[in-house]
Amino acid sequence: YKTRIIELIDKNVVFLFTGNALEVLGNYIENEDGTKIDGLGIFDVYAKRDMFHRHNSFLIGKYEDIEIIGFKSQFTMLYGNNTDMTFVEVEKGIGINKESKLEGIKKNNFIGTYLIGPLLILNPLFTKKILEMLGLNNEVALKEDTMAAYEARIKELRKLG
Repeated sequence: YKTRIIELIDKNVVFLFTGNALEVLGNYIENEDGTKIDGLGIFDVYAKRDMFHRHNSFLIGKYEDIEIIGFKSQFTMLYGNNTDMTFVEVEKGIGINKESKLEGIKKNNFIGTYLIGPLLILNPLFTKKILEMLGLNNEVALKEDTMAAYEARIKELRKLG
């Protein structure tokens, strides 16, 4: 599927990979014992597993002009240079690994991120952006309520360490 995925990314087809799904598009996933599982090599990154040390955190950052909030729960970290294809610039939390403040990969309409659900529910402005990328001009459901909850979560998360 590698050739077809590359073709679709180049044609601006919308992709949203969350959690550790992005890892299969990298070069490989390295296990604790050094063995490697080949990825598709679409992006020049790789993941390292640490199944005995799960990372859990929240994130606040920026995607274009949209504030993004979300949660991470992962046994792997991604390594490589995502400087020219960053999804979110992190304000609070970590990026693709604990040393990075750049989260995820964004190329054309492809978005891959370690952020987990409910990503779209937590981020109504980002959800609206995804709808626009899909060619839809729909508003998010319950806009007033979701925006009030979004703004309250941002305030709450900013107070946390």
